[in-house]
Amino acid sequence: SNRHAFQPVHVDDLAYCIAESLKRPSAVNKAYNIAGANAYSLKEMVRIIAAVLGKRLITIPIPISIANAAARLAGALSRRASLQREQLLRLSENKSFDYSDAADDLDYRPMSFEEGIGKAIETMSDAADDPDQRPVI
Repeated sequence: SNRHAFQPVHVDDLAYCIAESLKRPSAVNKAYNIAGANAYSLKEMVRIIAAVLGKRLITIPIPISIANAAARLAGALSRRASLQREQLLRLSENKSFDYSDAADDLDYRPMSFEEGIGKAIETMSDAADDPDQRPVI
Protein backbone atom coordinates (compact mmCIF):
# COMPACT_ATOMS: atom_id res chain seq x y z
CA SER A 1 0.00 0.00 0.00
CA ASN A 2 1.06 3.59 -0.55
CA ARG A 3 -0.52 4.79 2.68
CA HIS A 4 2.90 5.94 3.85
CA ALA A 5 4.26 6.78 0.41
CA PHE A 6 7.17 8.97 -0.56
CA GLN A 7 7.46 10.51 -4.01
CA PRO A 8 10.97 11.97 -4.10
CA VAL A 9 11.83 14.53 -6.75
CA HIS A 10 15.34 15.11 -8.09
CA VAL A 11 16.73 18.65 -7.84
CA ASP A 12 17.19 18.76 -11.64
CA ASP A 13 13.46 18.12 -12.10
CA LEU A 14 12.60 20.81 -9.56
CA ALA A 15 14.93 23.30 -11.26
CA TYR A 16 13.36 22.48 -14.64
CA CYS A 17 9.86 23.20 -13.30
CA ILE A 18 10.92 26.48 -11.72
CA ALA A 19 12.55 27.62 -14.97
CA GLU A 20 9.58 26.54 -17.09
CA SER A 21 7.06 28.22 -14.79
CA LEU A 22 8.99 31.50 -15.16
CA LYS A 23 9.09 31.21 -18.97
CA ARG A 24 5.48 30.22 -19.62
CA PRO A 25 2.71 32.83 -19.41
CA SER A 26 0.21 30.01 -18.84
CA ALA A 27 1.91 29.26 -15.49
CA VAL A 28 1.37 32.75 -14.02
CA ASN A 29 -0.51 32.66 -10.70
CA LYS A 30 -0.61 28.87 -10.69
CA ALA A 31 0.72 26.46 -8.08
CA TYR A 32 2.03 23.05 -9.03
CA ASN A 33 2.75 19.82 -7.21
CA ILE A 34 6.25 18.81 -8.27
CA ALA A 35 6.79 15.17 -7.35
CA GLY A 36 8.83 12.23 -8.51
CA ALA A 37 7.62 9.81 -11.15
CA ASN A 38 6.37 7.16 -8.71
CA ALA A 39 5.45 6.71 -5.07
CA TYR A 40 7.46 4.30 -2.91
CA SER A 41 7.42 2.99 0.61
CA LEU A 42 10.50 3.77 2.68
CA LYS A 43 11.46 0.10 2.47
CA GLU A 44 11.23 0.17 -1.34
CA MET A 45 13.38 3.30 -1.50
CA VAL A 46 16.06 1.79 0.73
CA ARG A 47 16.09 -1.40 -1.39
CA ILE A 48 16.49 0.63 -4.60
CA ILE A 49 19.36 2.66 -3.12
CA ALA A 50 21.09 -0.53 -1.95
CA ALA A 51 20.66 -2.08 -5.42
CA VAL A 52 22.07 1.01 -7.18
CA LEU A 53 25.04 0.95 -4.79
CA GLY A 54 25.46 -2.79 -5.30
CA LYS A 55 25.09 -3.40 -1.57
CA ARG A 56 23.43 -6.30 0.18
CA LEU A 57 20.63 -5.16 2.44
CA ILE A 58 19.31 -6.66 5.64
CA THR A 59 16.26 -4.96 7.11
CA ILE A 60 14.94 -5.37 10.62
CA PRO A 61 11.35 -4.16 10.97
CA ILE A 62 10.73 -2.22 14.17
CA PRO A 63 7.12 -1.68 15.29
CA ILE A 64 6.20 2.01 15.43
CA SER A 65 5.24 1.66 19.12
CA ILE A 66 8.80 0.57 19.98
CA ALA A 67 10.30 3.31 17.80
CA ASN A 68 8.08 5.90 19.54
CA ALA A 69 9.15 4.63 22.97
CA ALA A 70 12.81 4.81 21.92
CA ALA A 71 12.30 8.37 20.64
CA ARG A 72 10.64 9.42 23.91
CA LEU A 73 13.48 7.90 25.91
CA ALA A 74 16.13 9.48 23.68
CA GLY A 75 14.38 12.85 24.00
CA ALA A 76 14.27 12.53 27.78
CA LEU A 77 17.98 11.72 27.91
CA SER A 78 19.18 14.40 25.50
CA ARG A 79 17.83 17.48 23.75
CA ARG A 80 20.06 16.58 20.81
CA ALA A 81 18.77 13.02 20.39
CA SER A 82 19.17 11.71 16.85
CA LEU A 83 15.73 10.06 16.92
CA GLN A 84 12.84 12.51 17.21
CA ARG A 85 9.15 11.66 17.54
CA GLU A 86 8.34 14.25 14.86
CA GLN A 87 10.53 12.31 12.43
CA LEU A 88 8.54 9.16 13.12
CA LEU A 89 5.30 11.04 12.55
CA ARG A 90 6.61 12.29 9.19
CA LEU A 91 7.41 8.71 8.19
CA SER A 92 3.74 7.81 8.63
CA GLU A 93 2.43 10.63 6.41
CA ASN A 94 1.47 10.09 2.79
CA LYS A 95 3.78 12.22 0.67
CA SER A 96 2.44 11.14 -2.71
CA PHE A 97 1.17 13.89 -5.02
CA ASP A 98 -0.57 14.26 -8.37
CA TYR A 99 1.72 16.23 -10.68
CA SER A 100 -0.51 16.05 -13.77
CA ASP A 101 -0.99 19.85 -13.94
CA ALA A 102 2.79 20.32 -14.10
CA ALA A 103 3.00 17.57 -16.73
CA ASP A 104 0.32 19.29 -18.83
CA ASP A 105 1.38 22.93 -18.38
CA LEU A 106 5.17 22.61 -18.06
CA ASP A 107 5.81 19.42 -20.04
CA TYR A 108 7.14 17.96 -16.80
CA ARG A 109 8.39 14.39 -17.12
CA PRO A 110 10.17 13.44 -13.89
CA MET A 111 13.10 11.07 -13.94
CA SER A 112 12.73 7.75 -12.19
CA PHE A 113 13.88 7.38 -8.61
CA GLU A 114 16.53 4.91 -9.80
CA GLU A 115 17.92 7.45 -12.27
CA GLY A 116 17.84 10.23 -9.67
CA ILE A 117 19.68 8.10 -7.10
CA GLY A 118 22.24 7.18 -9.75
CA LYS A 119 22.84 10.86 -10.53
CA ALA A 120 23.09 11.73 -6.83
CA ILE A 121 25.62 8.96 -6.21
CA GLU A 122 27.65 10.06 -9.23
CA THR A 123 27.65 13.66 -7.95
CA MET A 124 28.78 12.57 -4.49
CA SER A 125 31.48 10.29 -5.95
CA ASP A 126 32.79 13.16 -8.09
CA ALA A 127 32.85 15.40 -5.02
CA ALA A 128 34.75 12.76 -3.04
CA ASP A 129 37.39 12.73 -5.76
CA ASP A 130 37.62 16.55 -5.79
CA PRO A 131 37.37 18.15 -2.30
CA ASP A 132 36.70 21.57 -3.88
CA GLN A 133 33.54 20.29 -5.53
CA ARG A 134 30.43 20.39 -3.37
CA PRO A 135 27.50 18.12 -4.27
CA VAL A 136 24.17 19.68 -5.08
CA ILE A 137 21.50 17.09 -4.38
